[in-house]
Amino acid sequence: MQNFNDQCTGKYAAPFKKLLRKILQRISYAVTEQEYQDAMIAMELNSTDGKEYGCFEMMLTTGPMLVSRDKGSPLQLHKFGELYSNLAESFNNWIHGARSLPILQMVEKIRVQMIEMDTKRKIDAALWDTPYCPKVQKIIERNLQERRSLAIRHSDGIKFEVIESMKTYIVDLHEQT
Repeated sequence: MQNFNDQCTGKYAAPFKKLLRKILQRISYAVTEQEYQDAMIAMELNSTDGKEYGCFEMMLTTGPMLVSRDKGSPLQLHKFGELYSNLAESFNNWIHGARSLPILQMVEKIRVQMIEMDTKRKIDAALWDTPYCPKVQKIIERNLQERRSLAIRHSDGIKFEVIESMKTYIVDLHEQT
């Protein structure tokens, strides 16, 4: 996202840039081939703004996409809730105040930072109402809300039929499909 923002600096109006960032996020978090294709089409359609070189073309030619996909094969995604392009950047930013110190003082400052962070996290976790962190709890609650609108038909204890609006899904617990 940062690379995208850097490439688009001064080229687009704020509301238009916000729309393109939203579409880029859809591309990055696509779970199915269809979601990915739909988001890519949305980016292509929205990035042509009358300029000779649209944002879509810039994305394709200035660097690797956040999502890799081999032509003709299913979308290959390995996501676990968050996307980070560079963990080292985050760590460097976190230890910024310690980097200019001599080595022993730097290590000590980082050690103290880690202890303080651990303590803060333990205190925060002690205040949770559930065994899950707030982010996971929100996902669970949202899924429960969405589930209430689904009709579930029991088949044989292993297979179920889940009806959502006009779509029907077959769930097989044994096959995990």
